[in-house]
Amino acid sequence: MNDSPKLLFLGQAVSQEVLALARRCSESLGTTWLHTGTDLGLEEPPSGPLYIFDAPAYDNSTTASRARTWLKYVAAALPFAMKAGGKPTLLLSSNPPILAVVGYLCQRIKGWRYVVRVLDVFPDVTTQREMFPANHPIPRLWSRFNRISYSRADAIITLGDVMADRVRQYTDSDRVVVIPDWVDTETIRPMDKADNWFAKEHGLVDDLTVMYSGNYGDSHDLSGVFDAMGHFGEGDGVRFLLIGGGGRGD
Repeated sequence: MNDSPKLLFLGQAVSQEVLALARRCSESLGTTWLHTGTDLGLEEPPSGPLYIFDAPAYDNSTTASRARTWLKYVAAALPFAMKAGGKPTLLLSSNPPILAVVGYLCQRIKGWRYVVRVLDVFPDVTTQREMFPANHPIPRLWSRFNRISYSRADAIITLGDVMADRVRQYTDSDRVVVIPDWVDTETIRPMDKADNWFAKEHGLVDDLTVMYSGNYGDSHDLSGVFDAMGHFGEGDGVRFLLIGGGGRGD
């Protein structure tokens, strides 16, 4: 294995889209490392020089397990990154949301460049969900950390314009870039419900389907979905489909 990666992807929970990006980078740019706690279920080896390393997995069943596994991943990711040879560029996906600390330390110690992909804006979600008051020491210190680590990154990638506006409170506006999530359009394509095996198998062909796909964590506001469900009953022709998991009890 080449000990000098061109790119180093870090992320505890990554999607198939990130795997596809890592594949393309390995094919176009050279040796690429991906350090993740996600079982990506590879059916065939990468065609480029892509090396995937196992890491502590993410457990979102409770708030405590999320925090515990976040810390375990960061504790594993930092020494893993430091052992890389050369001067790789780091791409950090913000699960854990404190992962930017690895890029910051690698930049200060080794002079490496890093990019942070922000998927959830912390500590904002903790104060909005009233997990902490805004003047609590934890969100105040977290906000200060964001300002330091984000301002040293080459770029901060967000999913949309609203999230970008949120992130700009922590760093220069021109450092924030919007790149929406993407899919493999060869595999995922629009089709008529009558031709969709999933819709047919679950009786969703004739009804309007309202779908939520994502986490059910304490920091995720699902009240709008639940309120909407209360306005419809059996026979109204509307079905709600929730896909995901987490520790949310309501």
